[in-house]
Amino acid sequence: MSRLHYIRPATLAEALDHLARHGRRTKILAGGTDLVVDLRNGSAKPDFILDVSRLNELKGIEFAPESVSVGAGVTLAAIESSDLLERHAPALRKCAFTFASRQIRNVATIGGNVAHCSPCGDTVPPLVIHEARAELASSRGRREVLVEEIASGPYACSLPPDELILRFILKPAADVTFRKSAAAGSWPSPGSTRRPWRGRSRTAGSPSSAFPWALARRRPTACQKSKAA
Repeated sequence: MSRLHYIRPATLAEALDHLARHGRRTKILAGGTDLVVDLRNGSAKPDFILDVSRLNELKGIEFAPESVSVGAGVTLAAIESSDLLERHAPALRKCAFTFASRQIRNVATIGGNVAHCSPCGDTVPPLVIHEARAELASSRGRREVLVEEIASGPYACSLPPDELILRFILKPAADVTFRKSAAAGSWPSPGSTRRPWRGRSRTAGSPSSAFPWALARRRPTACQKSKAA
């Protein structure tokens, strides 16, 4: 049995250097709420745990005239309590109120929730509604991808193993809200080819295509855009 090595980089450059050399053998630790479960049940067997929880580049919620930036290391509790998100990205903030328990929200991060690629990941639908892009970093440089392109399947992340999510860049939209729904028929059943939101335009506030990973045995979170009261 190989030993598990814990690494806490002091800088982003150190983290990216490690991922460049050992990315395929590394799991990233931010909040750890999903990773700890995967380690215990044996579905994750890394040689290295890379703790990025103290990197400043992954922190902070900021507003610019045409965008809202949310660091990948921001916790769900911070999102829940953010007045800035209440004004400019209310759908994302509202989803945090129903995210797991208070204890989990205190440590779970938005970057970890997205990268875990769970079909019931609560933060993904609000991010898509806000047309969010993820800023990624590696030793090769930086790039941006749409949030819905991060998953290639249930619990399958499409990002190269040497890349780290730094932040999410959202389009401000003060007139939207979030509703977590488990109503029958709101999402396709396993094997179905029906797509949620089909036929709705982005100008109406809904994505023009479904998440590529939505068809799974677990019912995903449903997010509905509507005018806020």
